[in-house]
Amino acid sequence: MNNPGRIVPPGSTPLRELAHAIAGALTLPKDVADREEIGYLRASRDHSRIVLFAMRRIIADHEIENDPGDLMAVVATIRDCTDQLAAGLAADPVRAFAEAIIATLTLSPVQPVGEKQYLEVARQRARRVLLACRMATQHPFTDDHDLAAATGLLGQLDAGDEAAEAPELIP
Repeated sequence: MNNPGRIVPPGSTPLRELAHAIAGALTLPKDVADREEIGYLRASRDHSRIVLFAMRRIIADHEIENDPGDLMAVVATIRDCTDQLAAGLAADPVRAFAEAIIATLTLSPVQPVGEKQYLEVARQRARRVLLACRMATQHPFTDDHDLAAATGLLGQLDAGDEAAEAPELIP
């Protein structure tokens, strides 16, 4: 419990702090109300996802009620993600992961020269996505850090990735 984000403030409880963090995450900033409808709906969705991911973490951890520090870590994550959204940063690791998968699997028609090379590049990219998915789901619940690591693996693919240069990732 050396992390100050995991300490329960005096006069409060982990459950009360969780309720405050959820209320803060679901309260949209004033500038969101001034956006066009699609921007407002996206912001609302992003804020709701913060709470959804946190609730999934709590539900997956059957021992969380035994350690107030674990619950306070979830509270800190909710607050951090809400702060990231307020600062205009992406706080949706699932979306970033999905976009990285799409980018990885999208082949430029100019890149491969022939059908065989095209198929080899497609196979290597599919294997990279498979490895990233395995990496993201290796624990009982998928944490933001797991998704970030898997997204990072997919981000290693550069535009010049050729079939001959792609490493053999999965047997």
